[in-house]
Amino acid sequence: MLIEIYRYMQVIWSGRNCQKNQLIKIWRLAGVYFKLDNHIKRFRRKTNINCLKGCGKCCERVYVETAPLEMIPLAAIILKRAKSGLWIRKLMNVSVEGRCMFYRKLKDVPGKGRCLIYPLRPLTCRLFGFAAKKNKNGQKQWVTCSLLKMLAGSNQVEITVEINKGLSIPVAGSYRWLVHDIGSSAESRLLPLPFALYEAMAILSR
Repeated sequence: MLIEIYRYMQVIWSGRNCQKNQLIKIWRLAGVYFKLDNHIKRFRRKTNINCLKGCGKCCERVYVETAPLEMIPLAAIILKRAKSGLWIRKLMNVSVEGRCMFYRKLKDVPGKGRCLIYPLRPLTCRLFGFAAKKNKNGQKQWVTCSLLKMLAGSNQVEITVEINKGLSIPVAGSYRWLVHDIGSSAESRLLPLPFALYEAMAILSR
């Protein structure tokens, strides 16, 4: 993943619209993503639970909420390539319900597809299926999708028990705060993904 981040950072760094303070924020954001991705890899290895190859069901039903800060890397690339006008028109006409605009599903194969911005996907997408939230008693509850629940089968309860015995799993709220602390309140507020991208482009155009 660091190679992917470095490759995109080279494009972002060469853009005129991204100031030094924004570049520092992007690098800190990449650090959070790197930490999270490795955390998820360890959880997957311990539980032997993985997404089905090519599955895109989570991208077909609802837009995630994300922060403008998380869309700044993509916005910087769009501005660098002088595509802002095209994307503003797209964002003005996109619905915030239904399939994600960055998801391309395979023809005639329900639930299968790919993310066009996978290396730059936001925090919520990275967490989905492999994170926990804490209940009112402070216990961690594994939050996952119906397909992963099916794959886990009878092991689902055992995994939850092991999590509360010490099996390490990303806690969604903890990682959200790590991202929140990087940017300003305006950059960190949660919006539907298309709105967050629009705001990120506006931030870099000021």
